[in-house]
Amino acid sequence: MNLGATLIGIICVLICAVPFIWTSNIRRKKEKGLLLALQNSAKQQHCEITQHEVCGNYAIGMDEKNNHVFFQLKTGEDIETKCIDLSVMEQCEVENISKYLQKNKLVIEGLNLHFTATDVKQTAVVLEFYNHEVSYPLIGELQSIEKWNTLINKQIQKIKQR
Repeated sequence: MNLGATLIGIICVLICAVPFIWTSNIRRKKEKGLLLALQNSAKQQHCEITQHEVCGNYAIGMDEKNNHVFFQLKTGEDIETKCIDLSVMEQCEVENISKYLQKNKLVIEGLNLHFTATDVKQTAVVLEFYNHEVSYPLIGELQSIEKWNTLINKQIQKIKQR
């Protein structure tokens, strides 16, 4: 009798745990793939990623020696890659696209990292960290974008001081 109850308990625990383990493995494989793609795009530019982060559907990394930022955004089956040369950038700013709903509830619709070039003729570069139409809910993108905004602006200031 105890053996049967124990066996049923073990089976129930396995049935509940397997979906979590399965989704965790899928997420890890996705993150590994994004990071590998990020490192490959850096190698194509003769750079090496010294700092990186994978969050949600994007990966971002920086080569501090060569002053480049690399960004991979995966939407569906498409992967968008961007390489930003920080030596031609003036600054980096967080662009928080949000709106108020009823009862003063603030909803974030998008988070972008906006790069302004030193040359006015150059177009600005925008990295999309979050878009409410593509991925929801927020799972660390706000903290991530603030962190990278600080890191990138510090790197830009180092370049200017040289």
